Amino acid sequence: MTAKEIKDKYKKKHDKLTEDYYQKHELTKEDFALQHGEIWADMEAELIAEGYLKPPEPARDFKAEIDDLKERIKKLENKRGG
Repeated sequence: MTAKEIKDKYKKKHDKLTEDYYQKHELTKEDFALQHGEIWADMEAELIAEGYLKPPEPARDFKAEIDDLKERIKKLENKRGG
């Protein structure tokens, strides 16, 4: 399946959900929000599975990186007698 076909499939689901909520008033706001999020999460997962998107990278732990750099600097200073 192409990326366009995947996106089109989920756009149809999104459009139906939008119609059910805004025009037919068949869903609560909470149900709409939940299903809306699921549609886009499922689309993203399928695009990743098919190789069209890269999975999101985990957030960096800047505090840990800074602590590591401080420790490395301290070791270097100790080696040179500083």
